[in-house]
Amino acid sequence: MEKKYIAGMDIRGGRNDDFYCSLLEYYPGGQRIFLKSLLQLKDENSSRDTFIKDWADKYELSDIVVDCPLVPPVCTTCALECPGEKKCPEVTIVEVRKKINILLHEDEKKRVNHPKEYERNRNICDEIEPARDILRKSSKDHMLSRSFKKRLKKDILPYWNRPLDFWIWCNYYDALLDIFKTSYDSFGHSSMMLVYRVDYLKRHFPRNFNLFESDVDMVLIELLRAQIVTRSDLTELNIMGSAGLARLNILKSLEEKLNLFIYDHEKEILVKRPKAFESLLLALAGYRYHLGKTVEMPWWTRPGEVNFILPVF
Repeated sequence: MEKKYIAGMDIRGGRNDDFYCSLLEYYPGGQRIFLKSLLQLKDENSSRDTFIKDWADKYELSDIVVDCPLVPPVCTTCALECPGEKKCPEVTIVEVRKKINILLHEDEKKRVNHPKEYERNRNICDEIEPARDILRKSSKDHMLSRSFKKRLKKDILPYWNRPLDFWIWCNYYDALLDIFKTSYDSFGHSSMMLVYRVDYLKRHFPRNFNLFESDVDMVLIELLRAQIVTRSDLTELNIMGSAGLARLNILKSLEEKLNLFIYDHEKEILVKRPKAFESLLLALAGYRYHLGKTVEMPWWTRPGEVNFILPVF
């Protein structure tokens, strides 16, 4: 049976930052996954773009998952006469704003019709309970959290956000804020420089080469949802003194529950280097995509264009 490969590449960061590539090897229909190669690329290596191409050619790679947007906001490529961002006629922006208005209207209706119950539930929702299952509901399910409701009221910006952002807010906003103390905006999260950087890298690959986007924090949330990792390990990733141990615990869980094989030398690097660890999670997202186990995106996120994948474990 022919071996298959999928790679993850962590390229987030400044122009002078190093980045890592993780290559997973597997057999279609098989149960074992191997970390075949872990590659560090330093900025002082002027030929690193060629090096990536040679690395991809060596393993006959056709897919790489990266951690930044592959396409710019809709405003960048829009050919319509612009009436102003508040009146944007682009069909996906119109659809997103319609959905935002529905969510806010439903929430306001609950507040007006049942004010005491609404306020009581609001206070319960705001209580800090470490044991609470943050994944028990999506952010869009009522009642809306204060932070999510506030984000919706700010609206979507066609020159800054992608329609995909709204889908991510609806499904991950509260979990991202609760676990990682962060939120998601395509181009607050990433700079346009990264988009151009990826566009430049594309030129070094064959025409049939596929680039996908994923998000490390959301991959970790899906691992938590599948009970492969623990909430405490994810929380400790944000704490400098315990982040290394948290990465080690997560790697052990991946080895045990996903049948992933990692050599000790590579494991040591993954524990010490956050960007190496993140490149492995991106590669795992690509592996699940190859298995057909990813979250299905609605049409208005433009799934065929943005190529954003989230794994199901």
